[in-house]
Amino acid sequence: MIFFDAKYRDIHLSVPRGFENEAQFRDFSQDIRQMLGGEFGDDIRVQGSSLMDLPGKPKDVDLAIIMNEQDYLKTLKKVFVGEYFRFKTGNTRDKMPANYDQTVADEEFLEFIDYVRENPLDRPKVNSAMTSVPRAWDNGKLADSKFLTNQQISERNGIIDKYGFNDMDLSIISTNKGFESGPFLQLLK
Repeated sequence: MIFFDAKYRDIHLSVPRGFENEAQFRDFSQDIRQMLGGEFGDDIRVQGSSLMDLPGKPKDVDLAIIMNEQDYLKTLKKVFVGEYFRFKTGNTRDKMPANYDQTVADEEFLEFIDYVRENPLDRPKVNSAMTSVPRAWDNGKLADSKFLTNQQISERNGIIDKYGFNDMDLSIISTNKGFESGPFLQLLK
């Protein structure tokens, strides 16, 4: 489902607050897509207060990358592969084989999530970094601090400055978990 207009309380916005016009929003959209490089899919939407018809410029812009549950699980495996490797082997990430995330079966990863959810204090097998995995799976929301590279964070900060926002929240959202309800406005192409 793609939204070209955001509707909030019977008010339609075709450009989020904080952008002067559609051309500037299109440039912003292009900057975001370039920063992400297609790595997380193409369904990227503005959400939150910048879609509400309120006075003044919003302090931040909230973005959601929408994924189906299967792609979201694949992304979680990629993001948290080091925690999974440590859980399974007791070794640190530097001993992990290349592309290890691609060898982990979905069922095994879901069992890891269940174990950590049920045994969050099972030290040393479960560490604090692992406890965010069940939360990300159960909530269907993964914050950008978990998946952006240092280079992407630097580019994100440049985009924040370029468009005059104080901050930008970028999350990966799984469908069917509750966070994917609007209002949303699709980034332009």
